[in-house]
Amino acid sequence: MNRVEAYVNRLNSERRTVLETIPQVRFLDLMADEINCADMTADCEEDENKKYGVAPNLDAVHTRGYAKRSLVLEDCSSWPVFSCIDTWGGPDYHGIFAFSVTITEEMKGRIIGFSLDTGADDIWNTDNPQIMVYANGVLTCAMDLNHHEVILSDCAEPGKIYDIRLYAYVNSPGKSNFLYLKVFAKEQEAEALYYDMKLPLEAAKQMRPEEEKRRKLLELLNQAGDLLDLRVKKSDKYRASLIAASEWLKENLYEKEWELDGPTVYALGHTHIDVAWKWPLRQTREKAVRSFSTVLYLMKRYPKYRFFLSQPQLYEYVKEDAPEIFEQVKERVKEGRWEADGAMWLESDSNLTSGESLIRQILYGKKFFNEEFGIKEQEILWLPDAFGFLGALPQIMKRSGIRYFLTTKMGWNDADQQPDDTFLWEGIDGSRVTGLYITTKNYEAYPERFEKPVREVTYNGRQNASQTMGTWQNYRNKELNDAVLTVYGYGDGGGGPTEGMLEESKRLSYGIPGVPKVKLSGLKEYLQVLDKNLQNKKLNTWYGDLYLEYHRGTFSSIAENKKNNRICEYKNQQAEWLASLLWWMNKKNENAYPKETLDKAWKLLLLNQFHDILPGSAIDEVYEQSDIDYAKIKAMDEEIISEALESLSSNKSEQKNGICAWNPLGFAAEQVIELDKKKQQECGIDKGCSLTNVTAAQCLKDGTMLVTATLPAKGSLYMESSAEKESSDKKAKKEHFVLRDENTLETPWYIVSWNELGELTSLYDKEAKREVLEAGTVGNEIVVYEDIPKDYDAWNVESYYSRKHWKMSVKKPCTMTEAGEICAVLHTELSYESSVIEQDIVFFAHTRRIDFKTKIDWKEEQQLVKAEFHLDVMTRTAACEIPYGVMERPTHRNTSWQRAQFEMCAHRFVDLSEPGFGVALLNDGRYGHSIEDGTVGLTLLTSGIFPFPDADKGLHELTYALMPHMGDWREANVVHEAGMLNEKPILSPYKPSLLTEEAYTMCEVSSPNVIVTSVKRAEDESGLIVRMYESSGIRTNVEWNVAGLCPKSIYECDMMEQKEKAVVLDGKIAKFEIRPFEIKTFLLV
Repeated sequence: MNRVEAYVNRLNSERRTVLETIPQVRFLDLMADEINCADMTADCEEDENKKYGVAPNLDAVHTRGYAKRSLVLEDCSSWPVFSCIDTWGGPDYHGIFAFSVTITEEMKGRIIGFSLDTGADDIWNTDNPQIMVYANGVLTCAMDLNHHEVILSDCAEPGKIYDIRLYAYVNSPGKSNFLYLKVFAKEQEAEALYYDMKLPLEAAKQMRPEEEKRRKLLELLNQAGDLLDLRVKKSDKYRASLIAASEWLKENLYEKEWELDGPTVYALGHTHIDVAWKWPLRQTREKAVRSFSTVLYLMKRYPKYRFFLSQPQLYEYVKEDAPEIFEQVKERVKEGRWEADGAMWLESDSNLTSGESLIRQILYGKKFFNEEFGIKEQEILWLPDAFGFLGALPQIMKRSGIRYFLTTKMGWNDADQQPDDTFLWEGIDGSRVTGLYITTKNYEAYPERFEKPVREVTYNGRQNASQTMGTWQNYRNKELNDAVLTVYGYGDGGGGPTEGMLEESKRLSYGIPGVPKVKLSGLKEYLQVLDKNLQNKKLNTWYGDLYLEYHRGTFSSIAENKKNNRICEYKNQQAEWLASLLWWMNKKNENAYPKETLDKAWKLLLLNQFHDILPGSAIDEVYEQSDIDYAKIKAMDEEIISEALESLSSNKSEQKNGICAWNPLGFAAEQVIELDKKKQQECGIDKGCSLTNVTAAQCLKDGTMLVTATLPAKGSLYMESSAEKESSDKKAKKEHFVLRDENTLETPWYIVSWNELGELTSLYDKEAKREVLEAGTVGNEIVVYEDIPKDYDAWNVESYYSRKHWKMSVKKPCTMTEAGEICAVLHTELSYESSVIEQDIVFFAHTRRIDFKTKIDWKEEQQLVKAEFHLDVMTRTAACEIPYGVMERPTHRNTSWQRAQFEMCAHRFVDLSEPGFGVALLNDGRYGHSIEDGTVGLTLLTSGIFPFPDADKGLHELTYALMPHMGDWREANVVHEAGMLNEKPILSPYKPSLLTEEAYTMCEVSSPNVIVTSVKRAEDESGLIVRMYESSGIRTNVEWNVAGLCPKSIYECDMMEQKEKAVVLDGKIAKFEIRPFEIKTFLLV
């Protein structure tokens, strides 16, 4: 083996002949003060997501060098000289290098190129130099640590001059990079033999010494080595021997009919590009252009190269920033060599994103691929790097026409391993899709040395013998299928597959002993083979969540970003609902529906749901931009809502004193409507006046007016102001709250006691005649835990976090500050180190819900804050809300699988119920929960230090709520309470309306467990889309009153709005059956 390895090393050193070095170049430092960025930021004021992703709101220092790429085409004669001893670089740095290569007689007819070395050597460092290469004014390809050569000509012509410009980026602490440039000639014979020998040598190295295939490979390589004459480099004998050895290996190894092992590894080129992570969005745009251009460059050189890329967001960036590159991509897609699939707008987070957002990810993703490339069908949901997947996803996939789900991340589990790599994934409603795990990892000759298999697989494959062998070795369903998928290429600006990978791919495709057959494939081709292999075979089924036993901190990191996401998810839907209603009432007048603005708001929201943005695992500047984006979404939605409400008024000049409350929720309910002084003045409501159609009213000490009223589902209620004032006797009769002593309050529902911290020391339920809290414990215990994970600070919470914890100190003792017809309020202020928490604890007369309105000014780091309730409820499962339904999860920790879920993701509530009684914990923007026995904890924030050093520091505003109830969560309508906590009524001044009724409902559904979630105009403008779901896991016959819309016909559709069947319409009542947790989409025309 040593002899063969020596030959391979020798050939590697002789693959290139250096013809000249380039000692100096011209250099334009784009970070210099004289390169003024003001004109660049001015160009971006219309839309910060264009013009290379520069946000005008960010400091100009952030944006230097961006949007200056056009300078690569300018005259460089006056630029300063940069020599090989000079250095360049800095934070988010850009510069342009210029030089020329003249073809000499010595180069005639040879393959000529140039190489670049910057001194960087860490292939995993995504901040390494990354460079766009322009040859004679044309963007040709990109260079990086993995792609450091560019071929200028395959048959050089003397006298030809190549004008080269390098638009260079690096993100380094200082000027730590060099620029070593060499012009070379490729020695084709040495190159060919190098790869011919390298691949089988590496395969032999993977095998055990006693394996016959290893012996055979080494024998063949040694025989090829016997043919070499390396005495005089570049001589005729030298070249002839190289050719002879290659031909011998071709005949005796590569083209020989071996009895190869049965499996086939389907190899797919790819580059995984995180849309944001350790770099901002504007750098992602450049990474996309660089990566796309490199793929296209290599496709010209390797006709069998097949490539796959998901994420329409990246394609849109390239279309905007490098349209000439995008047009070339379209040609390659048309050829079938470049596959655009993956379904979603981008590779979204799948734990925290709402159900409607997941549908829109697919809707916008599929629409882009169809409109730009003519690809009508998307077959696979491609999420290799997201951090777990909730059990609603299979139904969303299936009803969106997607059959396959792919990831690698489940191999990162820290305790247990998923049992299958090819399986059926069943969602909470019973929908099934085929799940696929990529199994690419290095081959292990002695797997028995490991106590359990190492399962950290990759989507950044290297396309070598070891990983080809390892892909099959690691696959756990060999009895079902002998076709596995490997995905190869460097990601995150690494440019995808390299020339070396493609050379090895070519040889792997011949087949060599001991290595599975390799087929250079497209994804669709692989899926067709997989389908055929799985016919008439029974796959194992995995039910519910795919919980990643790792990265649990992503449920909570950058908490305010998550809350903003939830707010904007609701805002987008509210704007759509009201705009759609106006469009429908105006007989589908095109001008009544702001489609362009709504699309913009949705795409901006989908962008910020990327799996390193929303989970909280990106750098600080990503969240600066995200805050700007969320503010823009809110502003766009508020303008749409305001204009829609104004337009729905038939007589704009006529206004009565009072308010109109619009209920965005899909069910009718008694709700609290809050009117601050400004809103009272806007609506002409005098102090002390009453309102019609309200059930109760209360004025707070700050002048805020509260009223309660029953609002129709997806509808409105008018409340006119009346000068009649209530007498003091009438008010006294409505007193619902009695302060028994300094720390005990009786409400219509509870007798509650508290301590000075605002912890509930007793919560007695009067109707249930029982204590809610476990004896000797408290509720609303704010606990701070040490949170120092071993790895991945922002991503992880480790099981040992609970070993060390601290309690809050009293800043201002808890006392009652408000009491009236609607609510009573306790106020407390707490401190911890340099941080402060203020809380209003609100008890209501009309609902069992107890709200904890919380403000946190957080200053600490690597500490985790939870609100905990120790409940006296006997149950072995907790109901945890996920998109479009509920997952039952264990409250005990018998098994390693259960112990691993010490922190879990739930959306708006978790609930512990025993027969006849239960308690729900609700929230308006937090996702991390811990549940063990009767103790429920809600993670309020974490405060990691990497990659964002000040993560979660600053002001947090949130509300969580405790809701004891009779019966279980279904009987208590906990889903409704969660909705009311999260979506408040939209208020406008009282005006006569196109909707003539005093109380109007757009959608009234007979069953409280069936909830309308979204109303929008159909994408094809044919009618209204109404989406609803069954929320309680109960099969239901539904009667849906559509009198508020009076459609001519109703059709059931898939989630992509394709009609499937007509719905029975009996007068104004639509009738249908809905299955447990089923999502239904209807088209009204």
